[in-house]
Parts: sequence; structure tokens; C-alpha cells
Amino acid sequence: MEQFIDWWNLYRIAIMFCFLGALWRRWFGGGLGKLGDASRFWKYLLLFQLVLGMFYSLNLLSFTEWRVYNVMISFAIYWALSHGDYYQVLSTAKDEGRIKWIDWVLRKLYGEDGYYNFKGNVTGLVLRYTSTACLVALCLPNAWFILAGPATALCYVATCKLPRPQDRAEYLAGAVNFGLLYWCI
Repeated sequence: MEQFIDWWNLYRIAIMFCFLGALWRRWFGGGLGKLGDASRFWKYLLLFQLVLGMFYSLNLLSFTEWRVYNVMISFAIYWALSHGDYYQVLSTAKDEGRIKWIDWVLRKLYGEDGYYNFKGNVTGLVLRYTSTACLVALCLPNAWFILAGPATALCYVATCKLPRPQDRAEYLAGAVNFGLLYWCI
């Protein structure tokens, strides 16, 4: 019975971090009203506190262990890099080409102008988020976090036909990524 209680507590804590992660990701994306106008400094500071909270809830927090700091920084980098216009998965408009190496790969895969569509946008999201998820997976160390790349792309796909798809995708992506990080720690 005691093992059941431990698993139940971990499950409840994981759900809490999914919920907080969903709110944080939407806030990071500029949502939540006037709160979204806050400086990136405060957004990253809260991110660091949430990651520290994950380690603490698992009784793994040690301020002398570099793994904690590496995960905090790599998870911040994971979110910091732009996803360009790929998040508009149904768009066929030419994008700004914000991530040069991804645009290069997409041109090689789909041709010079053949990636301005659903397939190209989803592939761009997978490449962008998987590339930075590799760094987080290395710092954890847990290779399962690499699944965050395709999972984040799926969040944008799952919400693309809903009203306010970007808002909903950010909530969903935050919940999924924070839940996955908690599970991988």
C-alpha cells in the first residue's frame, strides 16, 4: 500500500508540473494578458525555479551537482530558440527564414519552394525542437527527452484547426514538455 501512495504522490506532482508548465509556456509566448509583457528575465527565472522544484520534489536537488544547472540552462535554451513561422502548420505563405539550417534542410528535402506547406512546417517544427531536445537529453542524461521534439510538433498539429490554435498549442506544448522533463529527471 505504501508503494501505491508514493506513486500516487508522484503522479499528482507530475500533473501539477504539467499544469504549471502549460501556464509558463503560454506566458513565455506572450500570453496571459498584461503578464505576457513581462521581461524574459522574469520568465527564465520562473523556469529555473520550476526545474529546481522538479528536482526537489524527486529528492534529487543538490546545489553542488552540475547536472541540476545543466538541465536548467539546457531547458532554457530549448525554449529560447525561435520556431520561426513553422508553428503555423497550415500556412502556405513564404516564411521569414529565421532558422537558416532548418530552411537549408527543408530545401534539400522538399525542393526550393516545396516546403511552404503542412509537411514542411511540421518537419521544421520537428527539426527545431528535436535539435534542442538533444541538448536537454544529454544533460539529464536521458535519451527519452528527445521525444519532446516530435511531441511539440504534434501539439501544434493537434490544435491547428481549433480557434486560437497558437494559444492552445502553447498550453499543450508546455504541459507535454514539462511532464516529459519531470518523467526524464
